[in-house]
Amino acid sequence: MSETMTHSHSAEERRTRIETAALYRLVEYFRWSDLTDGYVVSRPTDDPDHMLVYSHGERPAEVRASRLHKVRVDGAFRQGALDEPELASLVTPAHIFRARPDLNCVMHFHSKATIVFSSLDCELLPVSQGGVMLHGKISYDQFNEDVWGEECNNAIVEGFRDNQVMLMRNHGALVGGRTVLQAFRLAYYLDQACAVQIEMMQTGQEIIAPSAEYAREAQVGYWANHGVSYDGTRDWPSLMRMLDAIDPNYRA
Repeated sequence: MSETMTHSHSAEERRTRIETAALYRLVEYFRWSDLTDGYVVSRPTDDPDHMLVYSHGERPAEVRASRLHKVRVDGAFRQGALDEPELASLVTPAHIFRARPDLNCVMHFHSKATIVFSSLDCELLPVSQGGVMLHGKISYDQFNEDVWGEECNNAIVEGFRDNQVMLMRNHGALVGGRTVLQAFRLAYYLDQACAVQIEMMQTGQEIIAPSAEYAREAQVGYWANHGVSYDGTRDWPSLMRMLDAIDPNYRA
């Protein structure tokens, strides 16, 4: 951790910065990255009026905790230079944070599985562990390049009114977590569920799916089982150890 970050930020903000930078490295590790596109935007719980944003032009593998920009959620946004905040990572997360004060991390990514699946004329089925976990919790949004427009962002906010996961048609995924850890877990199982269902469909065989009643009961059971830590807390320490073994400079 850099001396600058140690002395200029609260303990909560330091933790959030490190977790956010770690999630960027995980995006790279799991091959969800799309060069410099996509984003992870978070806000410290002790300062919810500000959000932490990466620099325009940085790949996930380059993001470091101390280099994240701190921007007001209610700010007037503009696209800056390459070392300034990425505009696309400001507008939509700010809309979501204002509408969902319970969420503290918004993640947008273009993994191969989510792009392919979001372009198919179907919805995610409860035919895998991830599919059951997310059953009934996914919104679908039509592709819209005008990510800075009110109409586009109002539609996204509406999709997040009751859900934390969105598949954006022909585009990718958008996930909102109460924490950075939960955002990662939702993204991981969304990507996995999309990939699994695509492979099932490619076999040409009939897909065996549980009944709608069982799927609903299982989905409720997943989220009620606090011992399994569906908030991501169980998995996170091992992921941090993995990142530290690869390259711990995300903490700097």
